[in-house]
Amino acid sequence: MDGQFVRSCCFIGNDSFVLGANYDGTLGLYSFKENDIVRQQSLVGDEMKSNIIFCVNNYRTKEKTYNFLSSHEDPVAKGWEMGDLFVLEPRKKYTGHCNSVRYVCTNLNDTEVSTCCLDHSIRLWDEQKATTKFILTGHNDNVVFADYVDNNTLVTASWDQTLRVYKIPK
Repeated sequence: MDGQFVRSCCFIGNDSFVLGANYDGTLGLYSFKENDIVRQQSLVGDEMKSNIIFCVNNYRTKEKTYNFLSSHEDPVAKGWEMGDLFVLEPRKKYTGHCNSVRYVCTNLNDTEVSTCCLDHSIRLWDEQKATTKFILTGHNDNVVFADYVDNNTLVTASWDQTLRVYKIPK
């Protein structure tokens, strides 16, 4: 990929593509079949605070194999889909944080999205509706990572030098 250094990457399309995200706001889609980059696309929009993409993450299930999530310097995480001709199209916006979203992922069956924010919180979203289900608190500094152990348990990491394990409310 051209541009600034790659900040995040993930597999999409049944592991036939690697998607890389640069600090300059560019996505690069590498095809193993073509053995080359088949798409470069900027995610930077006029409404965005800056061009930094902190995270791209794929959906875990085969049903959503050509979808991915992104988090940015702005307080919005986005859901994307790869369409025809490798065009990366925004599908959803997860809006509600008041600071930069640093990480985004889905639970094991892709029904819930988790976002980690510099406002020290973690939001759990209904994936279909893009609405907040729960706000998890407890960290004293920037929350920069989360992952689901199972659909009822989330582990998070923060600059406060702690890991937290949350049992997700029903």
